[in-house]
Parts: sequence; C-alpha cells; structure tokens
Amino acid sequence: MKFDDLQNYISAFDIYEKVDLEVKNREYHFEAVIKHGEEVAKLYNNEDINKYINEIINQRNGLKETLENHSPTFIEARNIIECCAKVDKIEESLRNKFKMEEKFEASILQTKQFLNVLESHLVNIVAVDEEKDKIKERILSSGTAPKVLVFLNELKIRSKNIHARCFKLCDNVKKQLLLLEKRENEEKTTSPPSDPFPIKPVNTNITSYLFPQKVSNYDNKINAVGIDLGTSRCCMAVSRNNKMETVALENAGERPLPSFVSFDEEDIKCGDVVLKGFLKYKEKYTVFDVKRFIGKEFHDIVPDRSWPFQVVEENDKVMIKTEDVHGEILKKPEEISAILLKYMKEKAKEFQGKPETKAVLTVPAAFTDSQKKSTLEAARLAGWENITLLPEPIAASFAYFNNREIPNNSNALLFDFGGGTLDVCLFKIVDQKIEIISNIGDTCLGGRDIDNLLIRYFTNALRFKYNINVNERVRRKYQLMLECQAIKHNLTLTKKDLLNVETFDSNINGIIEIERIELEELMTELLQRMKTAINQTLNNAKLSPKDIHKVLQVGGGCRMPVVKEMLKNMFKNADHCCEQQPDEVVAVGAAIYAYHLATIDV
Repeated sequence: MKFDDLQNYISAFDIYEKVDLEVKNREYHFEAVIKHGEEVAKLYNNEDINKYINEIINQRNGLKETLENHSPTFIEARNIIECCAKVDKIEESLRNKFKMEEKFEASILQTKQFLNVLESHLVNIVAVDEEKDKIKERILSSGTAPKVLVFLNELKIRSKNIHARCFKLCDNVKKQLLLLEKRENEEKTTSPPSDPFPIKPVNTNITSYLFPQKVSNYDNKINAVGIDLGTSRCCMAVSRNNKMETVALENAGERPLPSFVSFDEEDIKCGDVVLKGFLKYKEKYTVFDVKRFIGKEFHDIVPDRSWPFQVVEENDKVMIKTEDVHGEILKKPEEISAILLKYMKEKAKEFQGKPETKAVLTVPAAFTDSQKKSTLEAARLAGWENITLLPEPIAASFAYFNNREIPNNSNALLFDFGGGTLDVCLFKIVDQKIEIISNIGDTCLGGRDIDNLLIRYFTNALRFKYNINVNERVRRKYQLMLECQAIKHNLTLTKKDLLNVETFDSNINGIIEIERIELEELMTELLQRMKTAINQTLNNAKLSPKDIHKVLQVGGGCRMPVVKEMLKNMFKNADHCCEQQPDEVVAVGAAIYAYHLATIDV
C-alpha cells in the first residue's frame, strides 16, 4: 500500500466534511416549496450534493480496488478500515439529511434565513411598471410593511410554490397600502393626537446633533445617566468621580447585564443569574431578545428556535406567552424591557447614592416611531420620569470623539455589530456638527446569530460522531447555547477552541475541536449580509468607500478578527477606530449627552 493512496483516502474523508459544511453555508440559496402542509421547506440542492457523494464513492471504490492489488502493513490496513468506516457513516448521514423529519425540525430557522436573504437582495430589484415602483417606494418610505413584501410581490410568488409565511406576507401588501392611505388622509384632516405617554422626549426623528462640549473634569453635582438597552446585554454609564464610569450591573462585578428576565420565583430576576437558571430546567420561565420585536407588528416578527417562550397576537397586540410560578402568563414586550430598566434604575441609585429619574436612553437609528414609543413606554413603566432618546450611532460617536480631535468636513461610517442587531450609519461632520445622512439596520443580525451557527455545528457533530441528540434534553440544549457563546468569545482571542463531549454525556470522554477559520466559513452568509448593509448605506448617500475618512467600530461583535478584516478590506484608506471595550461605548456616549443636556438646563 503506497502512502499516497492512504493520503487520497483521507482526502476523501475530508471532502465529506467539506460537503457537510457546504450544506450549512448554502442552504439559504434554495427555493422553499410547500405541498398541502405535509412537506416543508426543501432548501438543499440535491444535484450538487449527489455530485459530491458520487465523486467520493468513486474515490472510495478506486481505493478499494487498489487495496485488493496490494498488501498493506497491519497498521496501514487498520487505518484504512477506520477511514472507510467513517466515510460510509458520513455518507449515510448526508443522505439522511434529505429525510422529512430533519427538514421539519429545521423549517422555522430555514424560513427565517430565507426571508432575510430575500430582504438583503431587495436592492437589486428592478420594478417592471410604474405601479410597482409606487408600491415599492411607498412601502419602503412608510415602514408599515416589511421590505420583503415588495420583493415577493414583484416576483409574483403564489401560495403553491412558496412557504406559507411568505405567502401571508405577500398577501398583506394591499392591506398595508390601504392602511397607509387612511393614515395619510387622517393626518391631512385632523391635528396630531396628543402623546399618550407622560414622558415627553425631544423630537425622536432628529438626525443632526452638535457635539457636546468636551469636559476634562465633570461636575459631581450634575447627575448624568446613559443607558444602552441591548438585545443581549445592557450597559449603563454615569458621571462619577469627575469622569464617566460604567456601572457594574451584576453583583459579581461584571459591568454588562445579560438582557434575560425570569419569572421562576415570586421576585422577578434578570441578568446572569437567569442564564445559569437554564441549567436548572428553568428555561420555560425565561424571556429574552425582546429588542428584536418590541414595537413591531405581529406579522413582522420571525420566531427564533432558541426561544423558550412564544410570541402571540392577542387583540391585535403582540404579547409574550411564558410561565411564572402560578402558571401561564402573557406579558407585553414593554413590560419585559421595563424590568431591565427598573433594575438599572436601582443600580444607578446604589452607585450614585441618590435616586435617579432622568436618563438618556439609546435606540437603533433604524427604529421606527412605533419602536421608539414602545421603548419610552417601557421606561415609564420602570419609573424613569424624564427620558431622552438618542440614536445609538450618535451616542457612540460622542464617546469616540470625546477624547479625540473631531475631524471637520469628513465622512464617518459607524458599524455597530451588537448581540442582536446590526446598525450601519453614515455621518457628515461639519463645524462641530454631526448629521446622519444614511443608515441601514438589521434587527435579525447579531452575535446571537453567530451563536446559532455554532449551535448547529456542534449539534450535528455530537449527533453524527457520538450519537448524542442535544435536543432530546432541555438541559443539553441550553448548556450547548452557553458553551457556544463562550467558544465564540474565545475564538476572538485564539485560533482554536473545543467542546467537551463529557458535558453532554458523562460516559463519553471526547472533544470536538473548531478552528477560527471554520467559524469564519460558517459566517459566510452573515458576512455577506453585513457587506450588503454597508453597500446599501453608501449607495443611499451616493458615496463610495474611498469617500469615507473614519470607520468607527462598535459592539462586541467588532472584536472578531474576521469582522475587523472585512471592514479594513472595504475601507482601505480610512482611519479605523475601536475602543478597548466596544460594547460599552454607546452607554458612555449617552451619559456624555445626558451631562450636556443637564448643563443646558442649569
């Protein structure tokens, strides 16, 4: 047996692993088909996969024939037999991917990916007649219907060849237009209704701000509180000891607070203690990811497979169905956010030694008026009496340029990649004034989506290599979620990490390794969506990458080397800025603005 033959055999095994990875990376490309509710999304390209399988089968058969004509050593023979067994097992696993039960289990997540991809390609749509141009323009400008509606409508997709959810969205186009026309007519004939919320913010649609005056020594008599209410984690900064400090929101001293709320006891809990409760079978009492759907219409919300709660529609309102110690309960998204904001209010009081009722609260630049009002309602429920909303990109820019020279007559692009959302914002800076000239937001693209990629990667590995079904046991499922979050963070610092199999089955002593480059390959589609958002932001402002002077990197996701590399490759001539703690920048900028407002009031 020649060494080259053995190497070829191992190469055949490697091809199988690449096929498995290819399936994960490309499944969003393929058309969804539904047949009377009995079949679900068929998102794999069978011809491509069969081509790979046949290629490997041919290699395997050729190597078997080679073996018959040679006399390998015992060790060579044993290694070859082991490789052969692995190849056969993986081949069988690949074929099992086409079984209906596997498809059914993945259908919700695949549908979400399908919708996201449709929306990301919206910029390439060319309307075929004036009527569709009008429909597209009105829907995009109104924000009353998801952009994907336009795409589906222009393709004339009907119920027989598209997933039921897509068809439902498509069917809503006329309804959304009628509602828009009715609203426009009412605005022309009636005066604007009074704000139902006691909190009276300044105009939440402001796009231009003056940079706050730089302060070297903050006055301790002036209270300033800035809050970043994040999808996955919250952060708060205050003026203290003559400077801006982030508050340790966790009792253990950690500054960020996980945006998780639990009703498993009479006293409602939030933060890291809730995450740990996942491993004690308390997931059914837990709610998170509220920022992804607060203020949205029910038909705009795409469920996530990891949610242990349900998002339902009750009396035309979005509600969260979960459980407390007494049984099933319904909560408004605003109520969940209010729990987090109330907790931070108490922490501010502890930190400052006095009650706090006034704060600057940040929101994504792409938030609609409905989402902003819902956020204000959450603050009111939490007991904050005076709240000013500030776009997150503006807050981040205040923090970045607080200790740096403000570049006059320049264009800056802010890339905010957080736990649950992506904000891409383009600024024009002229004479100490910063103006948002273009922004794109994706509330379904963040660090949580990278967690989901890792969860799927290790779920498949545990199943095929060790016959462990993670989804059979709730504790396994959420243990894997926590492990994947840690692995994601570790891979920003190291090139390789591992999952301990014994964590999921005490009888098995094994590890599953993953390299940073493998995670980056899994992220191919997410990275493309980031690039699409950046290009669309530039196109809307009629600018090119060479017109950008500074790129500000915000959010924990910007710690990832692949994200930094993507931004540097797109903006080769720009100055790239990233703070040591990019996930705290927004809260610090909000506190700086709160101090600025307080000095004006004085």
